[in-house]
Amino acid sequence: MKRLLIHPAAAREAAKAAKYYQLREISLGRSFLMEASVAMEKARCQPLLYTCLQEDFRRVQLARFPYGVIFRMSDEDTIHIIAVMHLHREPGYWRDRAD
Repeated sequence: MKRLLIHPAAAREAAKAAKYYQLREISLGRSFLMEASVAMEKARCQPLLYTCLQEDFRRVQLARFPYGVIFRMSDEDTIHIIAVMHLHREPGYWRDRAD
C-alpha cells in the first residue's frame, strides 16, 4: 500500500475548515474531517483515477463540502497531500508547496 504524507499546511487547512463547520452545526466539523480522510484514502488507493489539474497534481473532491484534496505521487509508493482547498477560493495558491 502506498504511503501517505500530509503537508503541514494541508493539515492546518483541514483543521481550520473543520473548526468553521463545527461552529455552524454540532458534529459538522467531524463530518468534514471524515470526508477529508475518505478523500485522502481514495487518493492513496487509486491515485490515477482522479482529475489531473496540471503536471502531476490531482484532486479528489469531497462529497458534501466544497473542498478538494490536492495531491501528487512523488514515486510509485508515496502520495503527498499538498492542500485541502476550498474549491471557490484562490485556485493554485498551493503550488509553491510542491517542492
